[in-house]
Amino acid sequence: MAGPTCPVERSESPCPDRPVTATVIVTDASGKQVARVGTAADGRFIVRLVPGSYVVRGERAAGLGRVTAPMQVTVRAGQFTSVTLTFDTGIR
Repeated sequence: MAGPTCPVERSESPCPDRPVTATVIVTDASGKQVARVGTAADGRFIVRLVPGSYVVRGERAAGLGRVTAPMQVTVRAGQFTSVTLTFDTGIR
């Protein structure tokens, strides 16, 4: 997701974050890259991983500023793990 999307946000005119097309990189506990995938137009992505601990980070997307810090995630057998990465648009 990318935000903020407006220079001024008002309660009567909210400016929600918007989905972005970006690259997502997953590394294992040793720091080895185990997956690199692109997001769909709606910002969603799926990576099939064996259970364990991982770090998920976004790669800088065109026209966007910095990405939030990498996220530590734990994948459990038979479950989806939801991750939301945020890109800073630089709008202030």
